[in-house]
Amino acid sequence: MHMIAKSCVLLLWLHLLTSVESKGKFLKSSDYDSNFDTSGLESSYAGGRQVRIPCNVGYSGFFKIICTEGNWEPRGTKCKPKPCGHPGDAQFADFRLNEGTDFVFGSEVVYECNRGYHMVSRTNRRRCTADGWDGNIPVCEATKCPVFHVDNNVQVFGDVEEATSGSVVRFSCMSRDEILYGQQEIFCQEDGEWSGPIPNCKEIRCSVPHIDHGSVPSGSREYKEHETLNFRCDAKFIPADERPPRCTKFAGKPMWSPTPACKPVQCSLTLPPLTGTTYDPPYTNVFIPGDTLRVTCGEKYWIVDTGTTVADLSCKEDGKWNTHPVTCPRWIEGQHLKKPVDAWRGNKLGDSQRYDCAPGSQPASRDKKAICTRDGWAPKPLCRGPCEKPQIRNGFAVGPLEGTLYFACNENYKLPTKSWWGQAKCKDGDWEKLLPCIDMCGEAPEISNGRLNVVLSPAVVQCNEGYTPEVTEITCLNGEWNFYNFTPKTICRATSKHCGPPPKVENAIVTVAYKKKYSANSSVTYRCREKYQIEKEDTVTCRSGEWEVKNITCTPKYFNKKKGGKKPLAMEKQRYLEGEVIEYVCTSPHVKAGGNATCRNGEWIKTEECPVPQLGPGLGISGFPPENNLVKSGNKLRFYCREEYDIEGSAEIKCLETGDWDAPLPTCSGMFTSSFGQPCKH
Repeated sequence: MHMIAKSCVLLLWLHLLTSVESKGKFLKSSDYDSNFDTSGLESSYAGGRQVRIPCNVGYSGFFKIICTEGNWEPRGTKCKPKPCGHPGDAQFADFRLNEGTDFVFGSEVVYECNRGYHMVSRTNRRRCTADGWDGNIPVCEATKCPVFHVDNNVQVFGDVEEATSGSVVRFSCMSRDEILYGQQEIFCQEDGEWSGPIPNCKEIRCSVPHIDHGSVPSGSREYKEHETLNFRCDAKFIPADERPPRCTKFAGKPMWSPTPACKPVQCSLTLPPLTGTTYDPPYTNVFIPGDTLRVTCGEKYWIVDTGTTVADLSCKEDGKWNTHPVTCPRWIEGQHLKKPVDAWRGNKLGDSQRYDCAPGSQPASRDKKAICTRDGWAPKPLCRGPCEKPQIRNGFAVGPLEGTLYFACNENYKLPTKSWWGQAKCKDGDWEKLLPCIDMCGEAPEISNGRLNVVLSPAVVQCNEGYTPEVTEITCLNGEWNFYNFTPKTICRATSKHCGPPPKVENAIVTVAYKKKYSANSSVTYRCREKYQIEKEDTVTCRSGEWEVKNITCTPKYFNKKKGGKKPLAMEKQRYLEGEVIEYVCTSPHVKAGGNATCRNGEWIKTEECPVPQLGPGLGISGFPPENNLVKSGNKLRFYCREEYDIEGSAEIKCLETGDWDAPLPTCSGMFTSSFGQPCKH
C-alpha cells in the first residue's frame, strides 16, 4: 500500500514536469496568426497532446500544434482569406478593386457605368463576405435626352423619343422660302441634355449690314428675299462690286450677294504684263487717283498702230484709267514731203491723212497714209530719201561717212557679232546690215517651273501653271542677271499643293505625259490596254496634294454565248475574250451567208468588205484594182495623183472589220507656179 502511494506521487510529479503553460506561450510565439480563433484554447496541455487551432470567420486552413518536451511543434497551414471568385460583369459598366488586392474575404469592388449610361441600382459596391459576394450585380441604363416638340414648319430627322447619348437629330425647313434659325443639328450629350436649343424656321430676312467706309440710308432695317440694298461709300471709296447686293439664301442662311463693301479708289494692272511689255513704275499693280503710269509695249505689240508703242495713263477719281487726249499737229510736215498736208479732216489719235513724197523719195507706208499716234504723225519719217541717220536703241551711230554708217553699243550692251562695232550701207532708203544692241548677260538662264522671256531688257519671268513669279522681271546688271534675292530654283513659287505621279492601275495607262509633279485641280484619264475595258469612272483629280481615291479597274472584255443572232459552227466556251475570232453561218432561211466574227466591245462583229469609193479628179489606185470593187477587212488601198496634181490627205487607207475605211478618201489639188518659180497651193 505504501508502495502504491509512492508510485502515484511519482506519476503526478512526472505529469507536472511534462505539462506546459500553453495559451500564453502560443500567443507569443512566431507561429501565432491573428486570423486564428484561440478562444477555445486551455491554459495548459500535457506532453504529447495535439491541439487543432481553428480559423476566424471568413478564413480557412488546417493548423495544429503538438506539445513536445515542453514546446509547441506546428503542423499544417495557417489561415487564409476565403476566395469569393469573380464578382460578375455588369452590362455597360466596368468595375475596379476598391479594397484588397484579390477577390477574397474582405475585398470590395466598385462598379462605374460607361459614358452615356447611368446607375439605376441602389449601390454600386459589392463586398466579399464569408458567404460570398453580397448584394446583386449593379445595373446601368442608357442616358436619355428629354422629348421635345418643334413648330409645324420644321422637319425633324432622327428619333426624338428614344434619343440616347450620341444620338443626332437634324432639322430643316419644309418651305424653301424659309430658313433655319439655330443649329442645323444637335446631339444628345452624356449628361442627358441636348447640345443646343431647338431651332425654328422663319421667313428669309436680311438685316442692314455694317459696311466699313460706307453707310446705308435711313429706312427699312430688314429686307425680304430678292430685295436689293442701296448703300453709298465715303469719299475716295467705291463699291467693291458693281452689282447691287441682293438678299438671298445661301447654305441655309440669309446673306447679301455680293457682300456689300467699299474699297479705296484704285486703278489696277494685271501682272505679269504681255511678253516684253514694261510698266513704269515697275513692280506696282495698284495706283491711287492722280498716279501716272507709262506703258511700253514689247517688240510684238502696239497700242493704236505699229508706230504707237508707248502710252501715258493716269488714275481717275472713279478708279478707271484715263488716257491723256492725244492730238497731232494740224499741218503734217517733214523732209522729202512734196508739200505740207492740212489735217483738217482729223488729227486725233488714230486718224489718218494721205500724203505724197517729193520726186526721188519713197513713202514709208504703202498706202501713203500718215496715222496720228502718241508720238505724232507716223511712220517716221513719212518719206525716205537718202538714208537718214537712225536712232539705235541702247547704242549710237557715227556718220554716214561716204555712204557708210558706223555704230556701236552703250555700256552693258553688245552686238550679236564678235565685233564691238559694226557698219551699214544705205540701200533703197534703208540701212543694210544695221544690227541691234543686246544685253551683255547673253542668253537667259533656265529657271525651275517656268522660263525667262528675253526679248528686251529686262527679262520677263513666265511661270508654269500652278506657279506664280516672286518678281515679274529680272534685269541685266554688270553682265549678270539680277534675281532680286531669289534664285533660278525659287523665282517661281507654287500657288497650291502639288501631287506626285498618279496611282498605278493594272492593265491601264495614263493619257498625258509623265511628270514628277501635277498642279492642284489637274486631272488625268486612264485608258485600258487592248482587250480590256474600264469600269465606271476613268479620271482622277489632284486635290490638296492628294489624288482622289477612286476604284478604277480594267477588266477583260467578254462576250456571252447567248448574245447574237448567229449560230457558231464550233462554240466550245460560254465566254470569249476581246479580239477572239469564231466561224459562223446564218440560220435564217432567207440568208445564206457565213464567215468569221470577232468579239469587239462585248458584241460579235462579222467580217465585212469595204466598197471602193468613187475617185476624184486626178486620183488613181496603185497596183491592180480590187475585184468587184470590194476590199476585205484588214486590207489597204494606196492612191496617187497625176504629175500636175498634189495629193491631199492620207495616201493609204485601210478597210476596218466594220466595213468602214479608217480615213477619208484623199483628193488631188491643182498646182500653179509663182513668180519665184516655186509651186504654190491654192
